[in-house]
Amino acid sequence: HDIGILMACSDAAGQTGGCRVFVWSGNTDLLLAVIKSTEDQMNVAADTQRAMVRVIILVEDSPEYRSSILPLLYREIVTQTQKIIDDSVNQEHRILRMRARPKILLAENYEEAMSLYEKHRSFLFGIISDTRFPKDGEMQADAGFVFLSKIRADIPDLPMLLMHWHWQLSACFVTSTPSEKSGRNTHKAKLCTPPANRADVFPN
Repeated sequence: HDIGILMACSDAAGQTGGCRVFVWSGNTDLLLAVIKSTEDQMNVAADTQRAMVRVIILVEDSPEYRSSILPLLYREIVTQTQKIIDDSVNQEHRILRMRARPKILLAENYEEAMSLYEKHRSFLFGIISDTRFPKDGEMQADAGFVFLSKIRADIPDLPMLLMHWHWQLSACFVTSTPSEKSGRNTHKAKLCTPPANRADVFPN
């Protein structure tokens, strides 16, 4: 891919009211993911209020990487939702139950991610975040750490996943002892090999 073109597209998207940019790599699942992402943004307010549908926040500013991860997330969510639908229900109920799957809301910067969190915190199912993305109008290397540490202080037992593509690392889910507040297991997101100067953000 031409990185210069991707950067220009991202800049243009930021100037046109938040239009998302994606990168086509031959995966047809991306088309469905883009449609579902748009539907989720349009329906989340009504579905959370009426049916208490859960929300997953994905924070990723790179068009290339979100074009890879978004289809995977939707494929897994749809598969899991289909598995719990009883074969005996009619088509109308199937459609209603599929609509009740968790919504995936995409954010490209710190401010957008915080806005989604504050708006839907009562319905959060989990958060997946990149480590490096824009904050206060500038690219910040530890924006993901800052974002997740703030949310962890508010909701200690919320499942969180931190990614860092530049290090070619995936994040780890670490399950600790049950939370004193809720009695449920606390899921803490941390890098498998965290930088030394950020170890205090997600301590062992």
